[in-house]
Amino acid sequence: MPSGNKILRLVTRREMSVYTAWLATAVMDGIQYFIGNEYPYPKTMDRNLAVAGAHLVHMLRDTREDVPAGYVKIPIEDIEARGILTGNLDSEGYRSWVKEQVDRAKVYLQAGKGYINRLDVLRCKLAGALYCARFEWFLDAIQRDGYLLRNSYPERQNPATWWRMIRLGIAITIKHCAGKLQRNFPLPAPRVAMGREGNISSFRFK
Repeated sequence: MPSGNKILRLVTRREMSVYTAWLATAVMDGIQYFIGNEYPYPKTMDRNLAVAGAHLVHMLRDTREDVPAGYVKIPIEDIEARGILTGNLDSEGYRSWVKEQVDRAKVYLQAGKGYINRLDVLRCKLAGALYCARFEWFLDAIQRDGYLLRNSYPERQNPATWWRMIRLGIAITIKHCAGKLQRNFPLPAPRVAMGREGNISSFRFK
């Protein structure tokens, strides 16, 4: 447990789930309102999953700073089931919980990117994709570290990371523009001529 006179108030899975759902809805509403709010956005089941995944990563990233300050973001059910000591972030039980959160966040982000890729607003698509890429980088870093959390991740600011983000933005823009062109100027459908026998085996394309 954290030292000093910090008072811990542990949360339940339900409380954490409700908070994540509210946060994800608010953030996605904000993104879609401030970036191209004149467009209709589909409200499907996967609409808020990218933000939910990002929230999981955000909590993992800040753990080393939050726990000494008295903020424990692990549901009490997991603490009890795994025998986690919140002051020992290097324990096997804690690392197994981190791995579970990493796997869960990857699933959420992947599903959320599917929603973002279907949007017809390039600005929102770029913002969402770069938002996801930023948190996916953290997940890869945590995985490379064997699910041991660090105090900081300074390498995310190096030029190689920024270059990957730039390339991602360029690729998304090209794909989006190509899709727009295809929808606005569709290729003519091939003409099909019936052969003498009058059956499908005698079709030929002109």
